[in-house]
Amino acid sequence: MKGMKVLAVAAVAVLMFGACRGMTGETVEIVSEFSVEPQAELQLENVTGTVQITGADRSTVALQALVIDQGLALNSRYVDVHDVSIRVEGDAKVRMYHHPFDAANIRVDYQLEVPRDFRVSEISTVTGDIELVGVTGDPALYTTTGDVRVNGVDGTVTASVVTGDILVLDAAAIGSLSTVTGSIEAEVLGLAGGDAKITFETTTGSITIAVDPTLGLSIQARTVTGRVTVDESLGINLASSARQANLTVGGGGRLVTIQATTGNIRIIRARLDG
Repeated sequence: MKGMKVLAVAAVAVLMFGACRGMTGETVEIVSEFSVEPQAELQLENVTGTVQITGADRSTVALQALVIDQGLALNSRYVDVHDVSIRVEGDAKVRMYHHPFDAANIRVDYQLEVPRDFRVSEISTVTGDIELVGVTGDPALYTTTGDVRVNGVDGTVTASVVTGDILVLDAAAIGSLSTVTGSIEAEVLGLAGGDAKITFETTTGSITIAVDPTLGLSIQARTVTGRVTVDESLGINLASSARQANLTVGGGGRLVTIQATTGNIRIIRARLDG
C-alpha cells in the first residue's frame, strides 16, 4: 500500500554447533512476543518445516519457532555456537524468514498466534504443512510438499501445492486452489470483488466443492479419468457426459472451473448456519 511504513520482522533461525559438533537431533526454541500496528501484514518464508497461524483476541504477535537439526552434520564453517536472533524494524509489514544456508538439514516449525485484524498476505514453505485458523487477509499459500489447511479466513484464499492436499473451510472467498498430486476439498461461501473466475485444479486426486446455493455461479467441471457428480438440488446439469458438468447456481454469474485429470469431482450443497 502506497505510503505504508514497512515492518520487517525477520526470524532468522541459524543453527550452529560448538560443543555439540557431529551430534544430531539438536533443537533450539525461539519464543518471542512483539507489538504490531492494527491491520499490519504478514509475509512468512520458510524452507523446511510447518507453519501454523491462529487468530486470537490479542494485540500482540506470539511467536514460537522450533529450529531442528534433522540428523546431518552442518558444514564446518558454520560450526561455532548457537546463534538464533529476531530483528524487528518498522510498524506495518511483518516479514519472517529463516536463513537457508543449510536448508536440507535444518527444519524450522513456526507457530504464531496473531491479532484477528493482523492481515496474512503470503506464506510459503518448500517442505511442510501450512495451517491457518481464524485469520484476516488475502493469504497466498505455497508449499511444494505438504498439506494446506484453512479454517476461517476473512478474505480471499489462494493456494498452490505440488504434492499434498488442500482443505479450505469457512473462507470469505476463494481465488484459486491447485495441487498436482493431492485432493482438494473446499467451500464456496462468498465471492471476491471483481469478476475473476474461481479455479480448482488437480492432476491426480479428487475434488469436492460445497457451494452456497444463493450465490450466482456458472460452474464448469471436467475430469479425464473419473466421474463428476452433482447435488441435484443445486440446479440443472446441462452436460450429458459423466465426466463433465455445466451447472448454473443461483441464476448464474461468476465462472467456477473445476478440473481433474485422474480423480472424481463432487459438487455438493454447502451446509449453511440457520
